[in-house]
Amino acid sequence: MRGAKFGFPGQPEKQGTDWFSVSQGMLQDAYSDAECFAIPLGVSERELSALLKRHCVYFAEATQPHLVHWNLWAGNIFVQERRVTGLIDFEQSMWADILMETGFRTSQQNAAFLRGYGQVTFYQRGAGVDSAIGCLFVSSEPLRV
Repeated sequence: MRGAKFGFPGQPEKQGTDWFSVSQGMLQDAYSDAECFAIPLGVSERELSALLKRHCVYFAEATQPHLVHWNLWAGNIFVQERRVTGLIDFEQSMWADILMETGFRTSQQNAAFLRGYGQVTFYQRGAGVDSAIGCLFVSSEPLRV
C-alpha cells in the first residue's frame, strides 16, 4: 500500500515528502521522550544525527512512502491453512521506507518474506541505515551501521 507522504498517519503536522527530514523529526522526538523519562539510549542525539547526515544519500533512495506495520511478528499475524488471513496491532504503523518493516531488521532474511513484497532486492546502497533507525526506535538491539 502506498501513501502520499512519509510519517505517522495520525500526525499530519510531522509528515513530509522527504524521508530523511521525516526520519530526523522522528529521531528528535525519540530523544525528547528519552530525555523526559531519563532513559539512556547509549548514543547521543548529536552523534546519531551526524551519522545519519553523513549517510543522507541513502534516504533519497526511498521516494515512495509505503504503509509499514512496524510490529509485524508471529503474534500479530493470523494464519489459517498456511495462508495469512489477518493482521492486528497497527498503532505503530507509518508511511515509510519499506525497509523500516520489522522483517528487514533481522540477520536472517526470509526468502518467503521477501517474495511477499514482490522483490528480493531493494536499494543498491543504504539498507543498513533504516535498520539502524528501526532498532533505535523499537528495540534494545545495539546500533550497528
